[in-house]
Amino acid sequence: MDTLNVCPCPDERPKRFARRAGGTRRCRGRVVQFRINFREVHQCKRRSHELAEWRARDGRVWSKLAAQTSLSERSPTTMTDTTAFDYTLRVSPRARVVRLCVSPHRGLEIVVPRWFNRKQLPEVLNEKSAWIQRALERVRPQREELLASAVWQLPERIHFRAVDLEWEVRAHATSARRLSINYHRPGLIDIQGPVEDEALGRHLLGRFLVVQAELHLPRLLSALSRGTGLSYRRASIRRQRSRWGSCSAQGAISLNAALLFLPYHLTRYVLVHELCHTVHLNHSARFWTLVEKHCPEYRLAEREMRDARDYVPRWANSEHPIAPLA
Repeated sequence: MDTLNVCPCPDERPKRFARRAGGTRRCRGRVVQFRINFREVHQCKRRSHELAEWRARDGRVWSKLAAQTSLSERSPTTMTDTTAFDYTLRVSPRARVVRLCVSPHRGLEIVVPRWFNRKQLPEVLNEKSAWIQRALERVRPQREELLASAVWQLPERIHFRAVDLEWEVRAHATSARRLSINYHRPGLIDIQGPVEDEALGRHLLGRFLVVQAELHLPRLLSALSRGTGLSYRRASIRRQRSRWGSCSAQGAISLNAALLFLPYHLTRYVLVHELCHTVHLNHSARFWTLVEKHCPEYRLAEREMRDARDYVPRWANSEHPIAPLA
């Protein structure tokens, strides 16, 4: 997946969303937020009525923006040079800059902050049209292959590269209303029921993926924790949309179940990355020094992670519908 960050005009960014260099800070183990008067909070406690007022005002701003544009919408735009791109616009509460993402599954996706003025989109796309064209050309063969195989069918095999485990899938169509899965022996699963139903198939395989991830990923994380000396409080498995993993200020690590599809060295890098966040909850120089200590080839792994989604099979990307090719 190709990603390009576009820095918005400073004059267009409201002061109430502005932050000083360095982002959030930690104070006694907690992430320090910001005052309503746009100054940093240097104390961990805030008066309750101020917090309620901040939440209410933020909710009103978000409701107004949501009324103007949906969280995700298909919207073609035409530039001055008569070049048209079909894109998905997504408003992210975490975004600080405009981000252009091109992937085989979603095509061109534009992620914007809450405060971004969507009237500036044609200007941004016109300015970055050359980059978008090159990125779309790079993913065109993969997208054409995905669209050609759009007819749903259960996979014949499921390969979990992270743990070097492969499952053979046998499908048997029956008149049952629901799909059932049986484990006859290690490496073989038997699925019976309406196997032609895509929604049921994706749901069943998704549950199978989560169960396998809950079985293997915490073990890998625990082994790396002992080997690196980096401790964590607890681990959970989810099917995040855009993150491979995350770590909270309390030391709770959340891992994407799709990590099972990645080669072991990439999965190991993600786990080490999140373990290092238990010490440095940022991406400072000290954080990357710690990562390099436990994963000397982290720069190469970072580059490989840009295309890591290509390892994930189509049935495991139910939350990423394939968009029409521009």
